[in-house]
Amino acid sequence: MSSITGKLQDLAEADWISVLHNFTPRLQLAACAGGRHQEPPAPVSLSLGTSEALEVYLVTAEALTREAVHPAAAELARRAAEPDAPFQAP
Repeated sequence: MSSITGKLQDLAEADWISVLHNFTPRLQLAACAGGRHQEPPAPVSLSLGTSEALEVYLVTAEALTREAVHPAAAELARRAAEPDAPFQAP
């Protein structure tokens, strides 16, 4: 690596860091803007049975359990049934 390329990379990095520091005041949360940090609220716990209900849904939901079908299959079946019919929206 030539010394010119290294210097240009150093300048680009310094410029990027400068831009980042200029954004810092805009990134402060309202809770921390006054200089006093506030802890975030505690996470909300899930109600009892929620994870079990999700597992049951994932196993039994029709949209998730039916066999995959290519979306064009219905259109091909329609065209085969009525080969000369004009297109009609469902």
